Amino acid sequence: MPRALVTGISGQDGSYLAELLVDKGYDVHGTMRPELLARPELMPRFLQTLREKVTLHGLKLDQTERLATLVCELACDECFHLAGPSAVDSEFLGDPALFRLTVSSTKALLAAIESSGRSCRCFVAGSSEMFGRAVSSPQDEQTPFHPRSLYGLSRLAAYHIVRQFRRRTGGFACTGILYNHESPRRGRTFLPRKVSLAVARIKTGGQTRLSVGNLDAVRDWGYAPDYVEAMWLMLQQADANDYVIATGTTHRVGDLIDLAFQAVSLDSRNHVDIDPRFFRPTEVVPLCGNPERIERATGWRPRKSFRSMIGEMVAHDLAEQSAPQSRSPD
Repeated sequence: MPRALVTGISGQDGSYLAELLVDKGYDVHGTMRPELLARPELMPRFLQTLREKVTLHGLKLDQTERLATLVCELACDECFHLAGPSAVDSEFLGDPALFRLTVSSTKALLAAIESSGRSCRCFVAGSSEMFGRAVSSPQDEQTPFHPRSLYGLSRLAAYHIVRQFRRRTGGFACTGILYNHESPRRGRTFLPRKVSLAVARIKTGGQTRLSVGNLDAVRDWGYAPDYVEAMWLMLQQADANDYVIATGTTHRVGDLIDLAFQAVSLDSRNHVDIDPRFFRPTEVVPLCGNPERIERATGWRPRKSFRSMIGEMVAHDLAEQSAPQSRSPD
């Protein structure tokens, strides 16, 4: 039975990936914040179910020595490093400590794999924010990186650490350059989940208005369960490579909102306010990924449509409104 370690298993990607690995017969171990592990009654329903199928370890991202020890103790066949800050800062105004955590945890994980002497394969999560002020669209693995946020810079630093490890040791490590991907497990601060929650509350009378920023802003939005399958496929290849994981299609924020309201038979024009506080700096070149390389190498394709994904998120949040005793993931 293969064994895998998933850091950040309590997050959107970590939980979907853990479920995928369990279904494939893996012995799955995962790290999560110790304070959440100690209070299982506060876990969202999907985590309460998942904890019965995997082995959980309480670990903070700054506990790099403990992370290294865990890697060596478990003797895993595969590691998926997904833990880390996910909120994107604006124009390098984020917390510098978050940059250090991303870099130090990636270095510690790869160093532990090297010192263990095992042929453990490692996936590290990257981000489209690494491209930042992109010079062309769509972006692929050859597009120059120009991060414009501390978050994007931290992911770019981890990407170079992975590449250096691969060149120096010959080990199997790779970075998935992940574009926006959503699901009902997405945190409430992310726009698509903010929209789906608001629509559910408006439909059930919990609120009346939704405030958003630029309706014409565009994103390449995919479905999180599709993207974790791409992560797994990357580690099944003969050679380690970095790949863009994206749909190759963009949608306007306005389209997202319209679809969400349509899912509950409401007209978005009656419920949406434009708030300049939510505007981000204008992107002259939109962030849209070209997934041709991973499609060609692994056969991966994004399966769920944008419309279906938004409909699923709204349906989930409607159900949550009917069951207030349950707890949604943050």
